[in-house]
Amino acid sequence: MKITKEEVLKLGQISMIHISDSEIPSLIERLESLLNYVCCLKELSSQRSLKEMPHNINTLREDSVQQVNPTPIIKLAPESESNYFVVPAILKDHK
Repeated sequence: MKITKEEVLKLGQISMIHISDSEIPSLIERLESLLNYVCCLKELSSQRSLKEMPHNINTLREDSVQQVNPTPIIKLAPESESNYFVVPAILKDHK
């Protein structure tokens, strides 16, 4: 699948990542490689039925719920509220 410079720039804009002109050829190559790999996986999955595919099952132990006192770890946080860490917002509201 061919990726264009415009598509790379649009992905950068959507992802809020600045992409310089010197980075574009490398990104195009990497994205095309990734998409080709996904196409190969899609082909492979269409050749096998779902029943043939192995399923990972946890046969070693049962899951168990354990009550844990969060106080010691919360005390390590620079800022907390109730039993939660307070962290700075990293996403901006763009309208």
